[in-house]
Amino acid sequence: RSLGKVLAVKRMIEGASSLAKTIFSFGMDTQENEDASMLGGIERVRERIRTFGELLRDRERSEFVVVTIPTQMSVSETIDLATALKSEGVPIRRCVVNQVGDACMG
Repeated sequence: RSLGKVLAVKRMIEGASSLAKTIFSFGMDTQENEDASMLGGIERVRERIRTFGELLRDRERSEFVVVTIPTQMSVSETIDLATALKSEGVPIRRCVVNQVGDACMG
């Protein structure tokens, strides 16, 4: 009987000790892993953005079409967009104006 109790207490102490080691080491390893994972994720996103920017600037592989409607604000925003894209080297080949009625056509 007493040997059984001693063994049970020993197993409880070993379990508690193992749990404490897991808790205290897990937090540090997890944080380091999360930091490394986050940095790796940021680098992957940065690379995807760079690749996408190259694609937008490549006249052979892409074409940017600006679409607007014939209102003063929309045209003004479209001009701002076109200016910003041009400054970034993104070619604009076409501009589409939607919602033009028969009255505007003559």
